[in-house]
Amino acid sequence: MRPVSIQLGELELDAEDQAILQSGILLRELQKMRVLIHKFRELDVCWAAEDTENSGDASALQ
Repeated sequence: MRPVSIQLGELELDAEDQAILQSGILLRELQKMRVLIHKFRELDVCWAAEDTENSGDASALQ
């Protein structure tokens, strides 16, 4: 990953501070994605349970 020149107002960050800031932002975004993936997995389990329940109902009707 190539560092981007970051300037906050009059404060200009050196390469090390820029790398630390970028790593922190990347870590936060990865944590958000982890939470989102966990929510999708929970939904998938619920949908699978509903599908199983619905297929059982269909078998009982036949």
